[in-house]
Amino acid sequence: MPYSPEPATSVIIDDLDPGFKVIERKKDNGLRIAVLEDKKRNTDQGLPVTRANRIPQDWSRIEDPESYGKYRHTLVLVGAGEGEKEAVFTANIKNAGKWDLELYIPSRRNIISILSWNKDLMPGKRIGAYDLIITDGNGNRHEIKFDPKTAPQGWNLAGNIDLPKGKTTV
Repeated sequence: MPYSPEPATSVIIDDLDPGFKVIERKKDNGLRIAVLEDKKRNTDQGLPVTRANRIPQDWSRIEDPESYGKYRHTLVLVGAGEGEKEAVFTANIKNAGKWDLELYIPSRRNIISILSWNKDLMPGKRIGAYDLIITDGNGNRHEIKFDPKTAPQGWNLAGNIDLPKGKTTV
């Protein structure tokens, strides 16, 4: 009998995977002033490394020992916006069917200490809801709203989606 591996039951996309990217659409405010990029800025796979005492306004990567990581324990974060800042995860779904979409929520306590945030600022006040848009292999869009304010550290179910085989983006 020929070898037949088990069908994939989960797909995990890490922020260090090729299937992950960030998008920042700049608002056109009529100004055409360009700032030269700081050539000395420390980056990690193209994203600035954050160790500041504020939430970054541009997508930035931070190392966090309590975050999920296939390669290293990192996460990518950005200050709240109005839809112009997106993180996109792309995966190839090998088997059609019902799939659970789960998000890994790191320890807020650890993020606070890494970024040296004032503890009074953090409890749910700086974390907004996620508007998740899933585009499946047939081009259909599924929308899920996920509010991480009360989510515990670890994997959290955002929703259950019937997906066809093929390329899917979240």
